[in-house]
Amino acid sequence: MEDSSVLTLRHPVSITSMGIRLNKRPRAAPRVQHSLSINFYQSILQSFLNNTHIMSKAFCKHCVDVQELPGKPAGKETKYGGVNAYVASGSKKGTVVVATDIFGLAIDNPMIVADRFAKETGYTVVVPDLFNGEPISPNDFKLPKHKDEPQPEGADKNFDIFGAWLGKGNKPDETYPKFKKVIDQAAQEGPVAAIGYCYGGKLMSLAGQDGAVKGVVINHPAMLEKGEAASVKVPTLINASEVDPIFTDDVKEDWFDTLKSAGHLDPASTTYKNAVHGHAIRPDLNKPDIKKAYEDSFAKSVAFFQRVLA
Repeated sequence: MEDSSVLTLRHPVSITSMGIRLNKRPRAAPRVQHSLSINFYQSILQSFLNNTHIMSKAFCKHCVDVQELPGKPAGKETKYGGVNAYVASGSKKGTVVVATDIFGLAIDNPMIVADRFAKETGYTVVVPDLFNGEPISPNDFKLPKHKDEPQPEGADKNFDIFGAWLGKGNKPDETYPKFKKVIDQAAQEGPVAAIGYCYGGKLMSLAGQDGAVKGVVINHPAMLEKGEAASVKVPTLINASEVDPIFTDDVKEDWFDTLKSAGHLDPASTTYKNAVHGHAIRPDLNKPDIKKAYEDSFAKSVAFFQRVLA
């Protein structure tokens, strides 16, 4: 699972001490609908960026590793439900709303995937800017390039950097109201489904609990808790990565078992062998197992949308 590639962003950005600012993306101010404890966020941050055992397995590198997908976005950036968003138009009545990872629209990957979904399903795909033009930057973190390397100088600040970014209004319970605005707008035009990656997986849980969509797809999620799945009310497809301590085995087992018992777990849900966190949105296509997991996750998501939006 070693990778020494350089982390880069495709769009021009200006680095700040607490993330990045994208040009021409104005701020908004969604308020809290769902609350989670400070202790919960601290535990997530600690395991996400400041755990020696996890770092020794290069897990955190995969959490912030930006592998670029081939192609260029073909859709348009516009306002949707009052929210800045990327829209890939389809020909059928129905919408898929995408919740990104922590890199938001600073990288092309979610827009390229949105274009693919629109082409394959025929549905319009909307990717809202969850972070008011200020997603996090992988360049802010100090991480070893290989799993056996020691922590580089400055790695002890990773926790503070990520925590500061979350504290700027970027916790899931603060970004979800914006995501819900997009869902509500789309619902005026037809049935709606949603898909989330990493950070966005938590928003899928919130949307599923609200019953706001016809179904959700969760890809290698972050910040899910044991017991949370019991509140989900809609069909759910889970594309999990085998190498993913953020979606720990006990939490994953609880989600799979709970959703299956409730009749909400899509039978295509699986954990992809040798796949790493991020495989469905930032895959290293030079690695056969990762490429297979990426393509299979995409194909299963297409089939899921065709079923729940029909």
